[in-house]
Amino acid sequence: MSWSRGPRIVEAVVTTSDPSDTHLVAYVVPLAAFEENLGAVLRQALAQELPANMVPTYFVELPELPLLPSGKIDRNSLKEPGWQSSGPDSSSEAPNGEFEILLAAA
Repeated sequence: MSWSRGPRIVEAVVTTSDPSDTHLVAYVVPLAAFEENLGAVLRQALAQELPANMVPTYFVELPELPLLPSGKIDRNSLKEPGWQSSGPDSSSEAPNGEFEILLAAA
């Protein structure tokens, strides 16, 4: 797949964070530093091209993909999605109003 718009990605691999998990995690190496929320931009672009179940839930930006001596991707060395990733609620807003504040605290 090729996009004429959006960030340029040098390398990427998509996997699940664990075999029983249904959430896809995309590990991406962008061509250059990206100042916007990379995950949100990629998610939007992919959603236009792929069915919803094929769009990764999380995007993790890496300087390079970890490789084994054979040159294959070392999937065991890939970081778990967390604070460095762009998950589905990474662009969420702060609670607004008393009800949302109570709901967010639950």
